[in-house]
Amino acid sequence: MNTLTVAETLKDCRAIAAKNGLTFKREDFTINGAPAYKFVTRASGQLIRGSLTLGWAYEIACSGELES
Repeated sequence: MNTLTVAETLKDCRAIAAKNGLTFKREDFTINGAPAYKFVTRASGQLIRGSLTLGWAYEIACSGELES
């Protein structure tokens, strides 16, 4: 089983978000010392999902939940 690097995971999350009219951004706080992330709409900046660890954000992105 291949493990993704942090850079690959970030790239995948950003690509999936962009494909669905969203942006994937880092939040201004951490969760257990790790950066927190969020998905927001590209047009309005409306928060779709927030307070996510990178692993949870990746799971959401891959699950199809963000598809418009």
